[in-house]
Amino acid sequence: MRVDPTANLDVLVAGAGAAGIAAAVSAGRTGARVALLERGPFTGGKATAAMVGTICGIYLRGGSEARYAMNGFPRGFCEQLAARSGTRPVSGVNGLWFLPYHYEAFKALGLQLLQEAGVKVLLNTSIESCHAEGDRIISFTARSDEGVMGISASTAVDCTGTGHLAQLAGAPMIRARRYQQPAQVFCMRGLRADDEAALSMAVTRAVLRADRTDHGPVSVVPGSLRDGQACLKIAFHEQVEGTTDFGALQARGQRMASELAELLRANVDAFRDAEVSLIAPEVGVRTQQRAQGRYTLEEQDVMTCAKFTDGVANGAWPIEFWGAERHVEMRYFDEGGYYRIPVGALRAATLNNLFLAGRNISATEQAMASARVIGTCLGTGYAAGVLAATTALGGDMDAAIESVRRAQVYI
Repeated sequence: MRVDPTANLDVLVAGAGAAGIAAAVSAGRTGARVALLERGPFTGGKATAAMVGTICGIYLRGGSEARYAMNGFPRGFCEQLAARSGTRPVSGVNGLWFLPYHYEAFKALGLQLLQEAGVKVLLNTSIESCHAEGDRIISFTARSDEGVMGISASTAVDCTGTGHLAQLAGAPMIRARRYQQPAQVFCMRGLRADDEAALSMAVTRAVLRADRTDHGPVSVVPGSLRDGQACLKIAFHEQVEGTTDFGALQARGQRMASELAELLRANVDAFRDAEVSLIAPEVGVRTQQRAQGRYTLEEQDVMTCAKFTDGVANGAWPIEFWGAERHVEMRYFDEGGYYRIPVGALRAATLNNLFLAGRNISATEQAMASARVIGTCLGTGYAAGVLAATTALGGDMDAAIESVRRAQVYI
């Protein structure tokens, strides 16, 4: 086993999705030695690999214009992403605001910010094992195309979306028998349409008439209709389970996308001459297992807009639960409302040097149905990165928490 040149790190971040990018950048900006490991060939996580297409949770609900739910890194990231994508906030149903983006712009922005922060980025690299002694992780092994490498780091941030790092370290986990329904995104070009609402309605009517039972609802990704191209999202009809074969799920998603494209070409005028331009390389899995933290965010915290005194990130998206029913369940709190996610949800219950961010924070399945969105993940990632770097460098944790709150929580 070779020793990687980044072996003696202050902070190791696993997973380069929205949370991982935020965590690595914020840790790097403190002057810490940081490496970001990503199992895939590019950054962005589900935001790019599953082509989510919209950033939810970065704006408060309601109002005649979009109002940010967080300042600091999450706001700055979204403003730069909007400029690169040529998009602006869009108002949806029930006063929800979101930001459409282009996935290539997301990749490019993430890489730029990581490079500016001095973060070592290792793609096609995954954590294979880690060794914990007492209440600390002591060492890690990772596998890349070049083989297995040994890494030591003072602290780590689990942004894998599956609690992978926490599980390897033997941390207690939060698991469910079933998780939320996944989705497959694909894009078509050559459309004869310029009205996204009318296009979405035509798609819905065609799918309902076809009476398909092998998948759930189909929708146009909001804000994606541009220059004769649009992206569509197909919900699977079943929920993810711990035994789900993701390779088979991905193959089925690709097949459903191709079949739906044929259905639309045959039944919707706007699609007559259209062709599939891209199918997302990964299925959009919404939630999976995650680590147990020192505090577990609960449904009541979300619905009552709880304001924890050590809250380090704001959550503004409603509970959006894709369960066994064919349609999503939306549960709203008051317009303009938001809750704060406490530090305890970002710290592993039994390991003092393991931090949690993104879809890995300690939360019940209902609470995670709100906190899993990209906007909130940017906030928890930023906070976890600062806290991990502060721990590694022997800084004042109370001062670090307050600095995060000043940077992004106070709105």
